[in-house]
Amino acid sequence: MSWYPRISTGKLNYYRGIPKVDLHRHLEGSLRLDTIIDVARRHGMTIPVSFHSLVQVQQNDPLTFNNFLSKFQLLRQIYRSPDVIARVTEEAIQDAANDGLQYLELRFTPMALARFQGYSLGEVMDWVLVAARDAAEKHKIQVRLIASLNRHEPVEIA
Repeated sequence: MSWYPRISTGKLNYYRGIPKVDLHRHLEGSLRLDTIIDVARRHGMTIPVSFHSLVQVQQNDPLTFNNFLSKFQLLRQIYRSPDVIARVTEEAIQDAANDGLQYLELRFTPMALARFQGYSLGEVMDWVLVAARDAAEKHKIQVRLIASLNRHEPVEIA
């Protein structure tokens, strides 16, 4: 049973057609499930069959900040290469455009994307910037990027 409210088809089509903005979309949390599986296979990662509960908040999960943040542990392991970072950036922007967004503010944490493979922050920034610019042009959506820093990291990283 779905926990989303039922909307009549006519109203749903109406709402889908309205131009939209998103001022707070996380790149690290915008991975498609099939992309996670594809990247895991290509990079020899073992992912449990029931990995959905590891990357998505489930209906019966506690609605806590810690539970939400725990979903990023596996997600951040998917960013294995410049190609994966570019692919996920492009897909996140494509999905936003397909959702009817005209304007997207996409936030990402360079340290989180760099840490797993030891990339430099400058490299990660460049990969996201180039992929976002190209995807925004391709999908006809205005995109702004917000590089964020986790509170537990030293100010020098910023």
